Amino acid sequence: MPSQISGLDVVGLLNRLVDRQHDDLQQAGAEAYQREREVNTEAVQREKEAKAEAYQREQAAKAEAKAEAAHRQQQAERREQQAYQREQAAMAEAKAEAKAEALRRENKSEVK
Repeated sequence: MPSQISGLDVVGLLNRLVDRQHDDLQQAGAEAYQREREVNTEAVQREKEAKAEAYQREQAAKAEAKAEAAHRQQQAERREQQAYQREQAAMAEAKAEAKAEALRRENKSEVK
């Protein structure tokens, strides 16, 4: 004899099926929300890391530019010092030549 399911049994089964689908839908929604939060958190973290790396590169570029400027300044000062020393040497040589010329003239006039 075939078993017969009453209308109330069918309604109960359908209600359980609807409840299960509702629970599955809520679970899927919660999982999707959690995945979205994780993706957003990762995106925020990547953005922070990218900003930090950009800041590091900027600071390194500034430090390099500052070091290069200091090096060029030192070179310019060294060239100025060398030019000054050459000028002083040339003046000393000119004075020595002038003195020697004056002594020669003096010696010539004494010899006469």
